[in-house]
Amino acid sequence: MNEEIVPVRASDLARAWVGLGDLSPRKYEKTSQCPAADQLHDKLKMELAKDPRVQDFLNRHRFIRRQTGNILVKGSLDGVKFFGNTVSLVEFKTVYETVERASEQTEEAGVFQLLVYIWMIRPILEKEGLTLSDKHYLGIYQRGTEKFLYRVVVTPDERTETDIWLLLAEHNGIVKEVR
Repeated sequence: MNEEIVPVRASDLARAWVGLGDLSPRKYEKTSQCPAADQLHDKLKMELAKDPRVQDFLNRHRFIRRQTGNILVKGSLDGVKFFGNTVSLVEFKTVYETVERASEQTEEAGVFQLLVYIWMIRPILEKEGLTLSDKHYLGIYQRGTEKFLYRVVVTPDERTETDIWLLLAEHNGIVKEVR
């Protein structure tokens, strides 16, 4: 029996992880309720892409996917940094220009999203002979002012795939069976 493949966005997993959203399958659309955040993301991505290796990598892997069981996790990388043959992932989150720290939920969602991307990219890097760093970066910025506030260092977690399945199990109907 063929199980239907269920697509899930990494960003939706992250929001659901902190209780801010559901996991209803939806098509990727670049729409935001905050154009200032989109503009800042685009600017930060362009700064990283000044490195030709980053630009080449993102051209080939801007959208990534990895399947686990009948779940197809999809996502779009904000950026990467190269340190020789070692690759670190970079994720950006923005906050209102009147605050100096992200909320605990925003920060935790960003960390989980980055962990999902790390899990997704690992086999791609291995195929290309690249090494996954043990340090990845969540950058927190103010919208409007574009001020860099702080960075959270994220280390890979071998439980990420299990955490994805546990999260999916909490959302009735998204999967038929938890493995």
